[in-house]
Amino acid sequence: MNVRKADLLNVIKTDILNVVKTDLMNVGKTDLLNVVKTDLLNVGKTDLMNVRKTDLMNVEKTDLLNVVKTDLMNVGKADLLNVGKTDLMNVGKTDLLNVVKTDLLYLLNVVKIDLLNVGKTDLLNVEKTDLMNVVKTDLMNVGKADLLNVRKTDLLNVRKTDLMNVRKADLMNVKKADLLNVRKTDLLNVRKIDLLNVVKADLLNVEKIDLLNVVKADLLNVEKTDLLNVGKIKHILVYYEHETVKC
Repeated sequence: MNVRKADLLNVIKTDILNVVKTDLMNVGKTDLLNVVKTDLLNVGKTDLMNVRKTDLMNVEKTDLLNVVKTDLMNVGKADLLNVGKTDLMNVGKTDLLNVVKTDLLYLLNVVKIDLLNVGKTDLLNVEKTDLMNVVKTDLMNVGKADLLNVRKTDLLNVRKTDLMNVRKADLMNVKKADLLNVRKTDLLNVRKIDLLNVVKADLLNVEKIDLLNVVKADLLNVEKTDLLNVGKIKHILVYYEHETVKC
């Protein structure tokens, strides 16, 4: 959120997640989080959020996920989320990124409302630690349950439609509006089609349960609980309502 010449979520000449020849979540013949021999964000010689001389979201003439000669999902020798001894979403007694005195998603502070109730710092300004530098485990291998295997439904397979195939609009290609810069609208409220509004239920708006406020346990601070299998909750989603705008 502290990106010098450009807003973290305003990627100049390119849609944040409009990955040229491929959909962010449609990586060839494999599911986003089932990349066979590679981790979802198997980034190589560089951290996802530290792409050499450029900010993650400020890649100017290059797509966010097509950083120069490398794909966001295949950048090299280090897995983006396999950088340590703890699961990104299972950091024991601390929040996902334990960003000092802040909440996880200050990253998408759209309009006057922080996307997920954030605090005093940016998601990408984790001082002494890289956003995803959480040590020896994969983000998607949280405990005994896959991140996207939430009981009776896959996170990305809500009802009769794929999360990334929201009928007439690709999740990552919101027509003339950048995914994270939808003019006067929130990231999760893109006029007639909520970014994650699959059929009659928003991915992040199911059962009036806040994404990061699942009963008495934060989504990213579940300690002894699987990230998306938090006890009595069927869906980990957010009830997010805001003004909309043409896409």
